Amino acid sequence: MLNTLGLWIIPLAAALGALIGWLYSRATTPRAATQDGPASSPKPPVVAPDAPISDDALALPPNPTPEPEAEAEAEATADPEPTLEEPLSPSRIPHRPQVPPRPSTQAPILDWVTHAETLDSDGFASEAREIMAVALDRCATAVSSNRRPEAGDALTRALEVATKMADQGALGRAHALLGRLSERMEDKDGAHEHYLTALELYENLNDRRGIGATCELLARLHAHLNDPEGAEAYWRYGLSLATALGDRKEEARILGILGRLATLNGDLETAEDLFREAMTLEEALGHPLEEGFLTVELARLERTRGNEDTAILLFDAALARLEEAGAASEELDRLRGERDGED
Repeated sequence: MLNTLGLWIIPLAAALGALIGWLYSRATTPRAATQDGPASSPKPPVVAPDAPISDDALALPPNPTPEPEAEAEAEATADPEPTLEEPLSPSRIPHRPQVPPRPSTQAPILDWVTHAETLDSDGFASEAREIMAVALDRCATAVSSNRRPEAGDALTRALEVATKMADQGALGRAHALLGRLSERMEDKDGAHEHYLTALELYENLNDRRGIGATCELLARLHAHLNDPEGAEAYWRYGLSLATALGDRKEEARILGILGRLATLNGDLETAEDLFREAMTLEEALGHPLEEGFLTVELARLERTRGNEDTAILLFDAALARLEEAGAASEELDRLRGERDGED
């Protein structure tokens, strides 16, 4: 039996060795890509240093192809893009609260102020400021029409609402209007305080037109209080703003006022310079009527100096210019009487 087993050992060992060798070669030899596994990384091609780069080397890799099931699911759940013919559905239109309607044109001013407050509380800040501006326009009309109780109540309420809205421009205008109302009620101190507050608010906003308008109010108030120096200071402040803004019409107007102030103060040389500067501007603006009245101021100035012949010549030139410009006949008759020395 041992002899028979010895005969089979040699062939079995040879077969086992062949199997081990085959398995080793399978484990160490690279395999090509199959559907069951990825291919091994190929070696990069050798490119000569001066060889041009091919278009294929610069191309971006293609987008991966989505699985059919995933692509179908994405199409089913995606929000379809609207076409030109297809309007947006209500669910896709951004929601914005509707602005409440304005008060009627016959509504009291207080209703407009209250409406501005409501709009601001509801988040309509720009609309609230627009309504507040309308309310203040109506307050200005009430002040000019001498409707004091209505104007006073509305302006006091406007100050409260404008403070809540942090609307500095509205606050400045409300204080200026309260100053005008105080002047009409002979409260000069109260008017002065409101004007100064308005001026400070406008200065903080760098609102030069608001500053100029308030300077005019302060200058006139000081003139009524027989304070020519204070009046001149505010008119000169307004003049500097008009010059900076390039408002030649306003500049000429204030120059004429300053000329009359200088005449009242006895500074005739300064007055003449101011009148002539104003006349130059009015002539450039094409305002013959204003130019004619400034010529009258020069005629009065020469009469004050005792130069009667020069005064008469200037009166005649002024009357001719004013008549040509269409001045009222009553005004022309009055100036003819002044030229002839009639009271």
